[in-house]
Amino acid sequence: MFEGQKSLEPKVDRLTAKHLTPCRLTDYLHQRIRKRDINLQASFASAVFLRTNYSFGLELPEMKLNEKPAGKKFAVALGLCTPETFLEDIPFSKVELIAGSVIKPVDEYSVRGVFVVKSEYDILELATGRSFNGREQLDAHIAALLKNGFFRKDKWMVEQLIAGKDGGIPLDVKFNVFYGKVGWIEVIDRYPDEKFHIIDGSGNRILSEVNKSAEQFVSEGVTKEEMALAEQVSLQIPAPYIRIDFLRAPDGLCFCEFTPRTGALGFHNRKRDHKYGKMFHDAEARLAADLIAGKPFNVFNETTT
Repeated sequence: MFEGQKSLEPKVDRLTAKHLTPCRLTDYLHQRIRKRDINLQASFASAVFLRTNYSFGLELPEMKLNEKPAGKKFAVALGLCTPETFLEDIPFSKVELIAGSVIKPVDEYSVRGVFVVKSEYDILELATGRSFNGREQLDAHIAALLKNGFFRKDKWMVEQLIAGKDGGIPLDVKFNVFYGKVGWIEVIDRYPDEKFHIIDGSGNRILSEVNKSAEQFVSEGVTKEEMALAEQVSLQIPAPYIRIDFLRAPDGLCFCEFTPRTGALGFHNRKRDHKYGKMFHDAEARLAADLIAGKPFNVFNETTT
């Protein structure tokens, strides 16, 4: 060993861990890096994609909450505020236009296919801002979308409209949680134009990398109690990551849906992809420890089997 080599090793190890993906390391290098307590280049997108791709046909626990009725059943069992359900698991032909209701596909995400029924002749498609004047127009629109494969299933639900401030469309509040620890929160003003306020688990603002064209705004954020609620809910789900979506009602948060996979996958910059990747793997380790210790996940098992 040449003189000074030993003193260079810590710097070399840090650079190696920062710039090489784990698959390019030898076991010797990994052991050396681990002894120095240096983090490897984790990736949130890779972790989720690999978990999904190598599930070998098994239904991952978080996917059991993907369909809205199943997720809502679990949320009700946990005692969360939830909107009243009028109809569920029906084809669109049996959907009723109930004033003050929301029509949703049971197996889609975000506001894809969500319609706000203000009255029988005033229906708003939330994702596009398009209005429909009655059943005939709406039926023709849905028929075209189904024909083009826009929806995976012709299965729908109708539930109570949760009004936001001044009776308008409520803000979406989405908690991205890694088994008991919030990674980031998205507050979204959907109407009339989408606006985003993204904050991390410490309340610091993050500029959106996914919706760069959308206007940014500053919301009231979330309270410590609301963040704690999201973290406690995630601890009842045997999965390393889940997004828990709420609506901001005048008197607090009302549950909307669970999202096993965020649409932001692959769009985070390298720094945040690494940060959330590390949180994902930390969550996997904590979850494994709880499972080995015999944590039962009773509410989850009772409502999803």
